[in-house]
Amino acid sequence: MPFGGIIVLGIVGFFSGIAAIVFSSLSLKKIKRVQLRGRGMEISGLVCGIVATSISVLAFVISFVIAFMSGMNNV
Repeated sequence: MPFGGIIVLGIVGFFSGIAAIVFSSLSLKKIKRVQLRGRGMEISGLVCGIVATSISVLAFVISFVIAFMSGMNNV
């Protein structure tokens, strides 16, 4: 896979994780207010969003450090 595809997948993973966090928190508020079922589904969506966002940020930081170090070796 070319590097452009990897970058796009990282960006999509980051923004989908953010969307999952936002929608899960909104649904938690609605579940508490209306006394609906589905709290477990909301919590699992929140956890998946947090994990996806964390992995995307961690991958970005690691790739930035690797690129910086390889650039320092070439100087």
